[in-house]
Amino acid sequence: MRNLIVALATSLFVSTFVAASPVAAQKPSARNADPVGLELGVATVAQTREKYGELGDRGVNTITGGKMLSVAKPGFGPEGTQEILFVFDKGQRLAGVLMTLPKGGAATFNEMADSLRKKYRQTARNVPFVGDAIARYEQGDSVVIYEAPHMSFTSTITYMTKDLQRAINAAQAAKNQESKRRTEDGV
Repeated sequence: MRNLIVALATSLFVSTFVAASPVAAQKPSARNADPVGLELGVATVAQTREKYGELGDRGVNTITGGKMLSVAKPGFGPEGTQEILFVFDKGQRLAGVLMTLPKGGAATFNEMADSLRKKYRQTARNVPFVGDAIARYEQGDSVVIYEAPHMSFTSTITYMTKDLQRAINAAQAAKNQESKRRTEDGV
């Protein structure tokens, strides 16, 4: 019975989230998202270093197997950006960009979401009076997710290839399955 209630609540949330979101009628271009002038799935580690110079090495991403580079207080990207993390795949192609912004900074959530909607096709948007705000966009073979968690001082804009998103979802599903297995074994 509990599983049925959870399934119905999830279904209701998803249908409300999608149905209530204004979806732009424009078609995405064939190109992928290009945050800070670097196209996802196309730009390389070398091109990123050439364009932005000194970047901090953040090691290897456990999901992509590629390098991670970052810059704090970059002076590029949306106003007030605190950090930008570049995630590459094994082939040294840009797979994701994570921008951390102060919540309540230069632009409100809706202003930033509207700005993103002008550039990318919006597929979902949920801005409750109290709670986590989220907007999702697509362009070509890429996804953009803008999140402002209620109990956080920061918001994030995540740009990623659809391949990276699938890999993240698969890793999370495997983690959830393992957690469920451990819980069942321990009972």
